[in-house]
Amino acid sequence: VPLQRGLTANLRQPLMVLWAAVAVVLLIACVNLAGLMFARGAGRGREIATRMALGSGRAAIVRQLVVESAILAITGAALGCVLGIAILNGLTGIAEHALDLWQPVSLDIRTVSAAALVALVATLLFGVIPALQSTRGSTPPPLGSAGTRTVAGASSHLPRRAAVVLQVALGVMLLVGAGLLSRTFTHLRGLEPGFDGRGVIAASVSLQDSRYQSTQGVLRLTSDALDRLRESPGIESAAVSLGLPYERLLNLSFKHLDGREANNKPPMTSATYIAGDYFATLRIPVRRGRVFESRDRAGAPGVVIVNETIVREYFGGVDPVGRRIGIAGMEREIIGVVGDVQLRPGFGQRGPLAPMPLAYIPLAQTTDGMLRLMHGWFSTAIIVRARDSAAVAAPVLRQAVDRVDPLLPFADVRSMEAVQLQAVALPRLLMVLLLVLAGAAAALTAVGMHGLISSAIAERTRELGIRMALGASPGRAVRTVVVPGVILALIGIALGSLGALSAVGLVRSFVWGVSSTDPVTFLSVAAFFIVLAALASIAPALRILRLDPATTLRAE
Repeated sequence: VPLQRGLTANLRQPLMVLWAAVAVVLLIACVNLAGLMFARGAGRGREIATRMALGSGRAAIVRQLVVESAILAITGAALGCVLGIAILNGLTGIAEHALDLWQPVSLDIRTVSAAALVALVATLLFGVIPALQSTRGSTPPPLGSAGTRTVAGASSHLPRRAAVVLQVALGVMLLVGAGLLSRTFTHLRGLEPGFDGRGVIAASVSLQDSRYQSTQGVLRLTSDALDRLRESPGIESAAVSLGLPYERLLNLSFKHLDGREANNKPPMTSATYIAGDYFATLRIPVRRGRVFESRDRAGAPGVVIVNETIVREYFGGVDPVGRRIGIAGMEREIIGVVGDVQLRPGFGQRGPLAPMPLAYIPLAQTTDGMLRLMHGWFSTAIIVRARDSAAVAAPVLRQAVDRVDPLLPFADVRSMEAVQLQAVALPRLLMVLLLVLAGAAAALTAVGMHGLISSAIAERTRELGIRMALGASPGRAVRTVVVPGVILALIGIALGSLGALSAVGLVRSFVWGVSSTDPVTFLSVAAFFIVLAALASIAPALRILRLDPATTLRAE
């Protein structure tokens, strides 16, 4: 595996999703501007026709229109770079935990070059085609057919209508993805943690050290640290564990004993060692049996505590207390059952967080080989519950460990609330960015709809004046220009919904707790765009109410 691919394996898919969303917004912007350029070209039809009638070549006029489009694109790219610099720090703050950023992110020549390339591509997308459309044909259309402010030809409307349909379709696809990720984040944040993290802080330390290659060495360190913490003012209880809830823990297979046949494929469980008042510190409920005691030391019969998910998945819901399993290098008796906590799964299709099968092993009964294996992959957590303020407990925790081993570095000191937030950092990042991009897409779509209706009113001023002079009511005149816009939006919504169903596989691996074809999300997005289309269409159409038919006809 190439080194870069190996280092970015966990980042590739979410970043590709974000790139796809950015590309959709850029495409919507280009289509929007193309529609506006079509409308502008129609408005300048008499000017272009006059130029061509006076001998100007089509190539010269197309070149002028493309240059105007290029100025818009270059200005937009420059403004984008300036805004990018302004919001870069904010985005980095959101993304650093989700993407494990370990190098600074800054605007450099590669970013500026990419922006310049995007500006060039955007020019081609929204500049060339409208320019060719405005000058097509051997006879200048405005001099060979109706005038600019009469009834526009049907062919002049088609590109702009297609642009509106495409904008709505792309916006629907983007907003459906953002909606699914929003519902996923809400689901993950609403999961019952299984413990009480208020007032609890945890320090992560690495014990992959030559001084801690044996269980006895680790026991001396943790026992001394826990004794000092218990004697410290402001500390209610303290414990040690391999990893924390909301994190990924060691995965082990185990065997059913007591005469029960093992399957061909042994069942899997997450596993952690603990010491001190672990269940009391985190307030994890004990459902049955007992917790570890001082008698559960090295040389004593092996014991293990399991969670409710193990009981449900591997013991058929039958009380397993007193039964024996083979796990972590020895036979152990199940002495208790505790409640589930949320973990990052290491096996199975369970989502970003789930109540995984989990076995708790006393640190004193962990073999030297198993301990070295654990410390090679995971950090040890020292956990304390403060009596009053967690902020007061943090320096106490640092001082207690520093007195026991001043050479032991802290990797991190966090509250359990911070641990929980970090566990959902990636879904939160995807949700926030997709919502922002979807909002931009919706705004661009509204602008496109507004521009379409405004240009249609400008082109049909004489027609609408005649209708109203012949007795058409203002309301009917408004409906004449609003209904086509809403119909275009409905077509775009239908196409966008079909596109979202086809493209939902791009975000399926990030969607949990809700179906990737969730009807509530699809219907909500459809309703939103219908309302958006109606508002974007009605706002310019209300100008018709101010039209004076007589004045309009005299002006024509």
